[in-house]
Amino acid sequence: MTHDDNADDEHERAFEVHPGWVLSARAASEALEAPAGVPSPEADALVGSTIMYNWLTAGWCSGEIVSRNMSQNLIVDGEVANFFVKYACDGPDAPPALHALKAINRVLSTSEVAKADYNSWVLVEPS
Repeated sequence: MTHDDNADDEHERAFEVHPGWVLSARAASEALEAPAGVPSPEADALVGSTIMYNWLTAGWCSGEIVSRNMSQNLIVDGEVANFFVKYACDGPDAPPALHALKAINRVLSTSEVAKADYNSWVLVEPS
């Protein structure tokens, strides 16, 4: 991701779910554990979903899961990546970010958001 490191940290860390959207309680653990390159209806079902990810240099950004990683050779932070996510805050011409989304980093309630670490994420959906 490319972000302005000189931006105001408080502004960058802001978490805001757009009107008409809510945090999703939809189960995703099985989808997140699906190995790259292996057919998984659960993992495929996450493609097209909207997430918010808490970046170290940018705070919370909204993005869409655009595809699954199908290669065991794409590694992020020592983990095989599972999804590609296109972020609105990166602009329309930026390539999707490669992620190793894990259930342990998922935030499930708005009360957890305030204390969420960087690299935490939420799944959001229309209300």
